[in-house]
Amino acid sequence: MPAAGPGSAGRRADRQEAPRGRLRYDEEPVRARFPEFGDFTSVVWRGEALGVSDRSVPGPTDVRMAGVVRLADADARRLRDGYSWRDAPAQPEVPADLGPHVPAGARWRTSDGFARAVTGDRYPATFHADLERKLLVFEAVNPQPKA
Repeated sequence: MPAAGPGSAGRRADRQEAPRGRLRYDEEPVRARFPEFGDFTSVVWRGEALGVSDRSVPGPTDVRMAGVVRLADADARRLRDGYSWRDAPAQPEVPADLGPHVPAGARWRTSDGFARAVTGDRYPATFHADLERKLLVFEAVNPQPKA
């Protein structure tokens, strides 16, 4: 994962998330930030503040979101056909508590075009997909909700 970029607006919602280290299953925060995933059928994810989380220090806090999405059939086909994918050099790296949701033996692929479509080159992120299994693993720093 590339180094975190500067902080940005929109993190207040992330600060209201479940305690650090707890997995979440609510879809709205993921749908708001990643509409390019389409109408996925389920998600497990977590968010966490990077660096020192100290409310007494003013300034932005970088937030990392990581998760595993189960894509709808149509969206798995749309992503497979709409972007150029190449074999990923390794299994996606995820926080330990997400590890059980990332199947061993998956054929992970990445797409620079898909990453650009999602991030607009505004924040660092990685996306690994096994489109046959209809799975997408993501990790992003400071992803912003889209209008």
